[in-house]
Amino acid sequence: MKRFFVLVLLFLVCFSLLAEGQKEEVGEQTYVIKVASHQTSQSPHQWVIDEFKKRIEAATDNGIEVQIFSDGQLGNERENIEGVQLGTIQMCLADTGYVANLVPEFGLLTLPFIYRDYDHLNKALKSEAVQEMNDLLIEKRGLRALGWYPDGLRIFITKDPITTLDGFSGKKLRAMESDVVISTINALGANATPIPWGEVYTSLQTNVVRGMESAPTSIKAMKFYEQAKHLTITEHINLGVTLLIGEKFFDSLPAEYQGEIVSIMEDIVEEQKARTVQQMIDATKGMEDLGVTVHQIDKAPLVEAVQPVWDEFAGSIDNGPAIIERIVAVE
Repeated sequence: MKRFFVLVLLFLVCFSLLAEGQKEEVGEQTYVIKVASHQTSQSPHQWVIDEFKKRIEAATDNGIEVQIFSDGQLGNERENIEGVQLGTIQMCLADTGYVANLVPEFGLLTLPFIYRDYDHLNKALKSEAVQEMNDLLIEKRGLRALGWYPDGLRIFITKDPITTLDGFSGKKLRAMESDVVISTINALGANATPIPWGEVYTSLQTNVVRGMESAPTSIKAMKFYEQAKHLTITEHINLGVTLLIGEKFFDSLPAEYQGEIVSIMEDIVEEQKARTVQQMIDATKGMEDLGVTVHQIDKAPLVEAVQPVWDEFAGSIDNGPAIIERIVAVE
């Protein structure tokens, strides 16, 4: 009888260890990806994040679980990127303006008036020159860009009408933390004032700045038109947007999951590229319907005014002029 109880006890112990092993195996098959966005959940970028969650969870049969933190819940853009580098966040929304602070070559993609139109812009974001930048981002910063799509050619929204180059003179305008954007605003004759995205609305409200520049969709989503009533259609800069994933985390995933992430994001990026132009038109028209005055402007004097920005940044980066030439030459 004693021997029987010993056998039963051994059986229970083995069963318990086996069950625990099965739990650990199941646990290893589920990977949690926290995706952080500094943008509002009402922005077009939320569609990209939501689609990624829906498609990757389906493709991996919930082997990957995506947790979304939008509206700056985990910090501003710079803080989110730092979180991905540290591994406290697995993915985040980012743009070429901020990524240029990590790999300066990306700053050349934000040079004012470098793109002829949206077709040129979309092709440039998928060019060999940009892929080489992506490789540098992995090598130097441990971050993988999962494809770039346009944020939209940027315009100005201001409290005072700007209809000529002279209208920028002396205006204190918000700038993102991007050397190219800051230099561009200053080259136009305004005074660039770096302010985090989440503080722009109150800065307009309290007259810390008299205006700002961004894509029409972002301006509308953040309701900046409530504090400034004049849009000037400059289309001076585009920021490429991506989802960044930490390379160490990416490498830790099973090969089939890595392939699904890359493939799914390629599809989403192409779909968002096709949506961008109409989104910009709709956002501009929507603000006009809400009482904002839209001003067209002769861009030729603006293009001439910002030429020193090209010279400045081309000279500050190894092979800068050659990289610019490759971007401009994209057909």
